[in-house]
Amino acid sequence: HPKTKLWVTVGGGGRSHKFLNNPSAMLRSIRKVLNEQGLHGVDFNNEELRTHKDYADYASFIRNTANLLHQEGYQVSVALHAGQLIDQSVYKSVDRVNLMTYDMQGASYHADFGKMREAIDKLVHAGCPKEKILVGLPAYGRHKHTREPETYSTLADHAMQHENVGLQGLS
Repeated sequence: HPKTKLWVTVGGGGRSHKFLNNPSAMLRSIRKVLNEQGLHGVDFNNEELRTHKDYADYASFIRNTANLLHQEGYQVSVALHAGQLIDQSVYKSVDRVNLMTYDMQGASYHADFGKMREAIDKLVHAGCPKEKILVGLPAYGRHKHTREPETYSTLADHAMQHENVGLQGLS
C-alpha cells in the first residue's frame, strides 16, 4: 500500500552491547540503510543500559540522531521495556515510543494485561505523551515449565497433544 511505512530496528535482543561505542559510525550506517532500502524510519532498542551514564549517553544519542534524521525526512522511535524509563527530553524528540509489554518482571504470565496497564501509566506519568505510545504485544508464548519462547502454534499443538483433544467431528 502506498501509505505503508517501513522502518528498521537497531539493537535489541542481545544486540545492544556496542550500541554507543561509536555514535558517528552508527548514524552513518543507519543513514545508509534508510537510504539504500527506501525506509521511512528507525526504531532504537538498547537493552544494555545499566548505569546513569549509560542512560544519559543514550538519551543524548537519541535526541541528536532524531534531530538530524527528522531534518532528512525520517521518523525515529525508541523501544522501552515495561518499567524502563528514559530522560523526558527523549519523549519529545521521537515520533513514537514502543512500549514492549512482554517478558515483564513480576507478572503471572510474560505478557500480563494488568502489568501492561501499569507500565503505560508509569510511562505517561514520567512525561511520555499518550499519543506517542505504541504497545508491543508478544507474538509468541513461553513454555510453562522451561520458560523458553515458543510460537503460539507450537504451544497450541503441544496442549492439544497433552489434553488428548482431537479434531474429529470438527468441520
